[in-house]
Amino acid sequence: MSSYIKFTENDMRLAKQTDLIQYMLAEHPDRVIYHTGTLRDCNHNSLVIYHDSYFRYSLHEAGDSISYLTKYQGYGWADAVSSLLEFSLGHDVTHKYKKPAAPLKSDIHTFRVPPDTGDINALQNYIINECNISNRIFRNLVYMKKLYATAVPGTGRHYACFGNADQNYYLLQNTKQSGSQKLIYTENPLGFWWFSSDTFLSINHVFSMMETNIEIYEDDYPLFICESPLDAISLYELTKESGIYVALSSLDPKNLDYAVHSFPTENLMSRPVILALSQTPAVCSNLPYQRILPMGNSWSEDLRKIHRSPMSMREVDDGDNSFVCALLDNKGNVVEYSTYQDSKNLKLIDIKISNCG
Repeated sequence: MSSYIKFTENDMRLAKQTDLIQYMLAEHPDRVIYHTGTLRDCNHNSLVIYHDSYFRYSLHEAGDSISYLTKYQGYGWADAVSSLLEFSLGHDVTHKYKKPAAPLKSDIHTFRVPPDTGDINALQNYIINECNISNRIFRNLVYMKKLYATAVPGTGRHYACFGNADQNYYLLQNTKQSGSQKLIYTENPLGFWWFSSDTFLSINHVFSMMETNIEIYEDDYPLFICESPLDAISLYELTKESGIYVALSSLDPKNLDYAVHSFPTENLMSRPVILALSQTPAVCSNLPYQRILPMGNSWSEDLRKIHRSPMSMREVDDGDNSFVCALLDNKGNVVEYSTYQDSKNLKLIDIKISNCG
């Protein structure tokens, strides 16, 4: 323990200047919650956490970051100082004083539901402004609890969580460049994330599904199998095709088979399956499934390029709000044709299709 470490005045100053909001979201995201735009202690609703202090309105009590950790989070005084210092400096400040500890067992397989931090602004900036997902689709996914903002202890707060509560499956995508890019928390190693095009129908239809807790799809509704939730959402944005969009945990035959058989039809016939993968992995070898290919490295990349690089396309008005789009290479030669309706929403009609293998 660090109880016998002598801290300097500079140590104390740095510890008190540590961003307490960022610290709690990173180290103890399950102990805080956003409410009316402020971060609060889960056990004390009137206790608001600020960047360098806290204030408990019910008691008119204020204190610095060290006081908050010792009084409300069970820290010893020296441990609170050292923990805040480590978070601020990015390295262990007490390793020279600690006895070697027995290695902890990895908790990579430990399941816990990632907490909703309520940081909707950061999530919206990533999904809408960076990934070019429409506001309507973003709002519906959040409303259906298929998407929310979360934080990871010891890693950071900037994660988008794609949740499949029915399977206790949660895939986390880092919205910043630093840190782990992809994390999965699940009780089912074959779990997956998904949504259906029906998610974006009228609000009355959504309420009806939530009341019955049953989602029934037409037998001809295809399964679009994608590599990531962002690819699945981007593919729907590009095509607006009716269907069920699935993001696998991994490109593994067992994972694919589990997903395919998770949506049975009423007549017990096989549901159409379309592999929407960017490459040709071994998982699709010798399978009788149709395959669609993105023009770039991924569907999410295609969506970003369409929005950000309009000069790479030549448009011809075909009447009735429909257009023909010619994708040009760097020499100005036409390399792909697509048709879409209403240039504002960029609804693609044609998809580049090839057989698997």
